Amino acid sequence: MPYYTWDGIDISGRMHHGKMFASSEQILQEYLLKKDIGLVRLTPIPGYRWTSSISLSQKAAFFKQFAQLLHSGILVSNALVILKSHGHGKLCGVAGEIKANIDRGNSLYNSVKAFPEVFDALALQLIRVGQQSSDLADTLEQLARYLQARVDFYKKLRSQLMMPLITLFFFCAVVGIIFIALVPAFERVFFLTDKQPPVYTQWLFYISSFATLSTLGWTLGMVFVGYLLLKLIPQQDWKMARDSFFMRLPICKHVVRSFTYSYYFQALSTLCSGGIPVLDAVKFAGAAINNRVIAQQLSQVASLIEEGNSLSEALVLAAGESVDAQAEALIRIGEQTNSLGTICADLSNIYFERSQKILSTLLIIVQPTLMVLLGIFIAGLIVSVYVPLLNMSDTIGMQF
Repeated sequence: MPYYTWDGIDISGRMHHGKMFASSEQILQEYLLKKDIGLVRLTPIPGYRWTSSISLSQKAAFFKQFAQLLHSGILVSNALVILKSHGHGKLCGVAGEIKANIDRGNSLYNSVKAFPEVFDALALQLIRVGQQSSDLADTLEQLARYLQARVDFYKKLRSQLMMPLITLFFFCAVVGIIFIALVPAFERVFFLTDKQPPVYTQWLFYISSFATLSTLGWTLGMVFVGYLLLKLIPQQDWKMARDSFFMRLPICKHVVRSFTYSYYFQALSTLCSGGIPVLDAVKFAGAAINNRVIAQQLSQVASLIEEGNSLSEALVLAAGESVDAQAEALIRIGEQTNSLGTICADLSNIYFERSQKILSTLLIIVQPTLMVLLGIFIAGLIVSVYVPLLNMSDTIGMQF
């Protein structure tokens, strides 16, 4: 959706300025006229993207507040007015635009379709079903819980990765300082004394000189090449290549797979609990997955169901070993007892806990390993530099 800066003047001659999202210039002009402001100048801001300005936590808070207002008995149009005045950041403009579309006679579902960056396919279908069943408040509450679960996941992931990343940064910083500052100083000592260092020490000096001279050049070159690749390679191909790479790493693929299926079953739970038919729920849940490799596998589930397979059978055929016997049995029970929403929520928790266990084990291994490698490196440095220096000092002492 376009983002504009505007200048206007009211009936008293006072100038007004502002920034606003609007689906068209005409809609923005109509919005200002309702406030008795005549549009003087309108400038679109090119390249502005909603996705870079609205976070998951803001979306979750928006839907939660929207649901709370509807639960309080407030009409949709009045709730949107409140959200416009007291909402979160850019979403205030969204609420105002939706309210304007409803005032022009559009339904809520048709009004929110103009904001695909905020209301994805999953959210749109939930809103459509919630509006048809007169249960919009509960539907929005389910959507808010789904988004909040994703926010909580990212927070846990960041907290778990913080210490290993700090350790890795410390490791790289120590190695860089040693090679760029410390080793060249030892090399000058050998040069001034005109003594030939051992072969392994010479290799250390060679690596240090290479790192010192070319680190900046290599860094700038890699940044430039990376920039070109991002610009030249289509975004979809880039994401597929990235996801394929992570899915080939021995331990990482299990973490990514478990996290992704946790998302998938959470989305299925939200959709099924919201009254979406299973076939449609499978399609929209698959579209909500960010991992292109797994999304490609799960895209077959809908066609397998259309061929006559049950959901449990279709998932096993499409996903293979990713959906184990326990998951298959639970889904079959959910189909038989008409409780897929609850069962999928349980499966989401199972996969999430599984991913947490794998990630925790991986991090327990990684951090001590980095410290051991740093210790081995420093020990090797002592052997390569200090021992020859001590031998050289003993030789000089004997000469005197």
